[in-house]
Amino acid sequence: MAEDRYQKLFERTEESLSILRRTDDGEDFEWVAVNRSGAALGGLEPDEYLGRTVSELFPSALALGLIAVGQAALETQDAQHVG
Repeated sequence: MAEDRYQKLFERTEESLSILRRTDDGEDFEWVAVNRSGAALGGLEPDEYLGRTVSELFPSALALGLIAVGQAALETQDAQHVG
């Protein structure tokens, strides 16, 4: 199935990938999925991200502008890159 292929691609790519959902009217974002490369950036295992918000795991995210990157992605409907 195509979905299985995309799941394997997501999990195996060396690029850091995360899928987040908007919470608190766009004031924060919750992890729906993250691959191993993405999880490694924060020093956690992928399952440690799921269901948790950016501000919960990384309290300095607002000051660093990471929440604003997510908000820009919503507004422009374009992928945003961090770093």
